[in-house]
Amino acid sequence: MHMDPFAHYAYREAYLEDEDFKEVYQQLQNQSHVHDGDNIVDYHVQDYLLYRMDKVCVHKGERL
Repeated sequence: MHMDPFAHYAYREAYLEDEDFKEVYQQLQNQSHVHDGDNIVDYHVQDYLLYRMDKVCVHKGERL
């Protein structure tokens, strides 16, 4: 899948406002892993897109 850079930036803004993803996305701006207690949660950011277990996270405004 190819998305233009503007779409990536729009997703970045949406993640920062989304109740499901904003905390995780903010944490990943400063570190490479997100922790839930003693466990590492499998999220990462690539090209401004948030992934969990290698699947892109879709913010509420884009969900069906």
